[in-house]
Formats: sequence, structure tokens, C-alpha cells
Amino acid sequence: MCLNTFIKRRKIFTVFLLLTNCCIGFSQHSSFHLDSVLNFKEIPITFNTAVRVVSIKSENDKLFMAFIKGNRFYLYSYDHTKKELVKTNFKLKNKHSIGTTPHDFVVAENYVYILLDKNVHCLSKAKMKEVNSFYCGGAEYLFLSQQNLIAGFYYNYHPADNPFKAGLRKFDLQGNQTDSIFLDVPFPEYTHYLPRNLITFNGEKYVFPLFDGLNFLFIDRNFKNVDTVNLLIEKFDSNWVFPSTSLSQSIANNRKDLSLYWELLDRANLKKISRIEYVKFIDSNTLFVRWYSYDSIIGFSKRYSMILVKNSTSWFPVEANSYLETPLPFNTSLSVYSGGMPLLSQSNLTTYTKHFIYQIKIDIPYIENLSYKEYYKKKKEKEKTLEPVISIWVFKYYD
Repeated sequence: MCLNTFIKRRKIFTVFLLLTNCCIGFSQHSSFHLDSVLNFKEIPITFNTAVRVVSIKSENDKLFMAFIKGNRFYLYSYDHTKKELVKTNFKLKNKHSIGTTPHDFVVAENYVYILLDKNVHCLSKAKMKEVNSFYCGGAEYLFLSQQNLIAGFYYNYHPADNPFKAGLRKFDLQGNQTDSIFLDVPFPEYTHYLPRNLITFNGEKYVFPLFDGLNFLFIDRNFKNVDTVNLLIEKFDSNWVFPSTSLSQSIANNRKDLSLYWELLDRANLKKISRIEYVKFIDSNTLFVRWYSYDSIIGFSKRYSMILVKNSTSWFPVEANSYLETPLPFNTSLSVYSGGMPLLSQSNLTTYTKHFIYQIKIDIPYIENLSYKEYYKKKKEKEKTLEPVISIWVFKYYD
């Protein structure tokens, strides 16, 4: 399926920019040092519901963490520079179950906007309660652009639920839809994999990754221009496995035949898959990209990360890393180098700023010098009590 097969919007202008990037430094010496650990004791969840409850995001060097209990929305903001934690909670008009996840949220000066189910809920900081809500469609991402809320989606929906796989809807602050853009993206079935953070916004551009390589859609904030950035994958990942066009076409033509997904989604076949799983602006001119790809030499998937930087006319890569992963940094120096970065492949609860990685861990309390065997035993014992410890792990980046 070609990228430009279908982009629909009233009065849309489409521009495709092909980047033939120059060579970049491929770093193997960057390190991420555990800077601090902050524990939360009052979040009332169990191991079974924890991952479904908590949502996080970061802006500048500040982290926001949110969860819902009953009919209250809890918001924690953590300023790592000041080592300051601020806790707030808002009353929701409708009662929600403990297992409800805030899909995304935006923290503004006077209001907090959250995505729940198919609605945007407006919470007043002054009144500490919900003051308005409106239907926004099947959205998973929420952004604030000037005096508008932008609800984004990127998922392989059933055609009866949504004929489009990716797009953005613009609303004014009263909930009236004012504009939209819908995209027909290649290989949408790859959105079934987790983790996935597949839309990011820097105030001027929205970015959607594509799954047919290291390719990206850039959409301006007025939805008027759509550009593409296509990187030569061979320069960064010699193991990249391109998706199967024939399988994708079979799925598109036989949507009711779920068995067609088995080959794609079966964990035993992960060696057939390479895909971008995370994009995020860590500042207005810097885009962080993370992907994974199977390495036949080591026998399992590697994670890769890349930094793209904006110059006066385009975006270009300046740094790339490959790394293995560790579930916890069990070493006395508390340093994790590119041979074992502090990222869990199954975790959505990781976010990035220019200087720090923030990761929410739902686990047992941190104990230094604990061997993996000891850790695993204590974790199993703790899971039986259904009382996990939620903590923020702050890693500082060093060149």
C-alpha cells in the first residue's frame, strides 16, 4: 500500500519530502545513570490492574502521572529540578471503575483535559471538578494547540468502528469540532503491538511513524501540509525486516478472517517483525524515535533509538543507538550503559525529556545489590499480596 493512496481533508495540500540522509554517528558509549527513585504508597491498585490504571507524560523536565479511582481523577506533577511533587485530585461527573485508564491528558494553566473512553473531560483547577465533557471519537492522544484541543488516533480499527486508521480531529475549548484530517497508512495491522506511542506534537508539527521502514509523516498544526521523512534503514539497522505486503493485502481483503493475524501477532514469529514503537518530541527541535528489530546472531530482538534534529529546512538524524534491555539495574554503580538501558519492552510507562528518562515501575521496593534470583523470588511473594509499589525511576542521560 502506498503512503499517498489516501489522505482526506477539506482543502488539503500535500507535499512529500524525501530525505536522503547523510551518515551519522552510531554511539555505543552513551549511558543512563539512575539519578533517583520516588515511591508512591497511596495509589490503591493491585498487580492485576496497575498497568491499566496509570498514565504518564512529560513536558520539559517535568513529569505528570495520572490515575482514576472511583469518580476521582488523581494527577501528580513532579519537578525533578526542584525535587518537588504536587498532588491534585478532581471529582468526575460520572463514576468510573478502578480499571479505567486515562488514555491521555493535557495539563493547561487553568484546566486539565483528559481522554476517557470516547470523550474529552474538562477539569477546572479552581473548582477541582469536571465542568464539561464532549464526544471526540475513538481517540488515544490529546494535544493542546493554541486555543484548540486535538484528539488523535492511530490504530487498526474494525471498519465498522472507524474506516480510517490514523487521523486528527480539532475541537475548540467548548467541544465543537472545527477541522479534521484522516490518513490511510501502510501496514496498520502493526499497531496491534505494544508498547506504542505513535503520535507526538511540538506545537508546530504532528508526527506519525510509518511501519514500512524508518519513515514519518509530518503534519502542520493547521492540517494544511503533509510531508514525509524517509530514512535509509540500511544505515541504521541491517537486521530490519520489512513487513509482508501480501499478508497485509490478505488482511485488508478478508477482515473477518482473524486467523490471518496469527502469523503477524504470534510471539513465536517476532523474528519476522521490525517496527517503530515510540516517537516523542523531547523539545521543539528534537525528535526521539525508538524501534525494535530481530537480531539473528544474538537470537532475540534488539532495541534501537535515534535522535532527529531540525535545521532550517528539514529533519535529519544526528545520533543512533542499539542496546539490550534489563528489567532492573541490579548493579552497585546504579549505571546502565548502552548494553542494558532502563527500558522494559512490554512497558508503556516510559517517557523522555531532553536530559532525563522517566519510567514508572510497578514492582517490589528497590533493594540495592539484589540478585535477579532474589528479586524474582521477592516479586512472586509480593504479587500474592496484590500490593505493588509504584515508583518513578529517574535516569539522567550522559554522552
